Amino acid sequence: FSSVQTADTTNLANLDVSTYAPPVEFGFHLQQRVFTYNDVSVSVGLQDIVFQNSESESGLSLSPEQLSFFVVVSSAKQLGSYHLQTFLGFGTGGFGAQDSLPTTDSTGAPAGVFAGFYLNTPFFNKWGGLDFVGEFDGIGINVGLRIPLTSDYRLNIGFTHIDKLPSWKIRYWSGHPALTVGFDMAVPRRARRVIGDISGPSPLMTDAGDMPVFDDQFSDQFDSTLTMANFMVSSLRDSVVMVNNEMRNLMVRLSAMEQKSNFLEDSLKSFKLSSNVEGKNMNEAMRHLSRSLRYFYG
Repeated sequence: FSSVQTADTTNLANLDVSTYAPPVEFGFHLQQRVFTYNDVSVSVGLQDIVFQNSESESGLSLSPEQLSFFVVVSSAKQLGSYHLQTFLGFGTGGFGAQDSLPTTDSTGAPAGVFAGFYLNTPFFNKWGGLDFVGEFDGIGINVGLRIPLTSDYRLNIGFTHIDKLPSWKIRYWSGHPALTVGFDMAVPRRARRVIGDISGPSPLMTDAGDMPVFDDQFSDQFDSTLTMANFMVSSLRDSVVMVNNEMRNLMVRLSAMEQKSNFLEDSLKSFKLSSNVEGKNMNEAMRHLSRSLRYFYG
């Protein structure tokens, strides 16, 4: 859903007497996946359902010339470290061939076949990977390259209608080739609220690979820094659990060593007591022997 209201360009001095009403426009896009088999799916949709007002009519009216119906067959495959998605479809309106020059011929709505591919490569994998994009829009071939600069910033380079490069010097015409450069910045979205007893900045992970999973339509737009932070917090939580277990084991070993120390201390005291008793008995025996010898020789 989208809505737009243009600005009022009336001179400031004439705002009080101006009857100009700025145009208002509302738009909807509908899409539904109707069939799925293994890695192949079929989707249908209707785009550019636009309601807008005009100076000649009151209220909002539907703009039928902008309606775009489409059917697309898509496939997703994992080829080793590469992820490939392909698309093939048929569409009308905005999906048909568009002439960039004004024309008075209005014999029906445009329609056409379109195809494309998206290839995610393992290059710069720590920042999301290097992406190649290509499409055929019915009148030309367009290709693009998305280069990750960091985990949050990407540089986009595109070439439109590269099949017309030999005609580069010709003046502006329908289907002219062009070079486009763009810059993407990932803006974090607020994650879904988690209900339950949670300690720490992120939910407790029951498995080492159990990462938070969000809806497909939002997954590519989440800040990768937050995802990496959740992973680091999960790893640190596991490390803390391991350290706690090691401390518990060390405390058990310390208690066992204290018991052994007490046992050895008791044994030492018993040995000293036995030595003292033996020494006392030896002294008494020597005194008795000395007295006996004195009587014998006396």
